[in-house]
Amino acid sequence: MEKEWSIWGNERYLFDLLMHSEGSSIKMLEIILQEELREEVVEQVLIPAKSLHKRPRAVFGQTSPLLRRVSSYRYREETIVHKAIYAHLEGLPEGTLDGMNHEELHLEKLIDSLEAKREILYAGYENDRSAEIYFHPVKLKADLFPVKEYQLTCSGSVCFLVHELFDAELILRHSRRKLRKEIFM
Repeated sequence: MEKEWSIWGNERYLFDLLMHSEGSSIKMLEIILQEELREEVVEQVLIPAKSLHKRPRAVFGQTSPLLRRVSSYRYREETIVHKAIYAHLEGLPEGTLDGMNHEELHLEKLIDSLEAKREILYAGYENDRSAEIYFHPVKLKADLFPVKEYQLTCSGSVCFLVHELFDAELILRHSRRKLRKEIFM
C-alpha cells in the first residue's frame, strides 16, 4: 500500500490530515474544495442484533438493534466520500429522541448536536471487498480506499460508529484543480 501512495508524493499529507483529524472529514473536504458537498442517503435501516457483522457488535458490546445510515457525499456530480453510521439509540442521552422515530432521524445532525468524544479506531486503507460489509447496497468503484473509522461516546457509552471511505483519485483531482485556480487567478 505504501507503493500506491508513493505516486502521489506530498499529496499524501492531505489524506493524513483527513484520516487523522478529530473533526468532521466532510467539513474539512468542503474547506479544501471550497464548496459544500451534497449528501445522498442510500439507506437508513434498523438492523437486528443477530444480523450485525462482528465489527459493530464488538464496538457496541451489546445485543440490541442498531440504526445504520449509509450516505454518499457528492462533489458536483461525482461521489467523493461514502459514509456509514451505526447508532446505538438506547445509548443516547435521555430525551435526545423525544417524539422521533428512526426513519426521520438525521444522524449527522444528531451527532453535531450532541456533546460527544471522538476516538479514531482505524485510519488506513481498505479494499472494496472488506468495505462492502459497511456500505451495502453501494457498489464501490475502486479497489483500494483511504478509510477512517471512529466511535463517538456520549454520557460514558459508545453511541455511534462511523466508517468513512474516501475516493482518493477524485479528491486529488479536484483539490489540484482548485489549487491551480487559486494560483493562476
